[in-house]
Amino acid sequence: MTTAPADLQLLEKMYAEKNLDQVRYLAHKMKSSAHTIGFTRGYTLFQSIEACIMNQENLDHIGPLIEKAKNLCQESFDTVNREIAKVL
Repeated sequence: MTTAPADLQLLEKMYAEKNLDQVRYLAHKMKSSAHTIGFTRGYTLFQSIEACIMNQENLDHIGPLIEKAKNLCQESFDTVNREIAKVL
């Protein structure tokens, strides 16, 4: 969870630079992390990004999927931080 914000920024940067190999790598990495912590909605989004690139289909969906993943992750970070604040 601590590397996710940096990974998301790098994911956006690599997409903007049209470096789809790195986008696929980062999506795969984040998909694995999401699965490990039970973040199912994140897993599904990162899986979709990875699949678009692997299958060379719906490449125009990648940008909106990244934006959706970024927003979902931010919501999740905010929720976790609120819960932590309750116990401190």
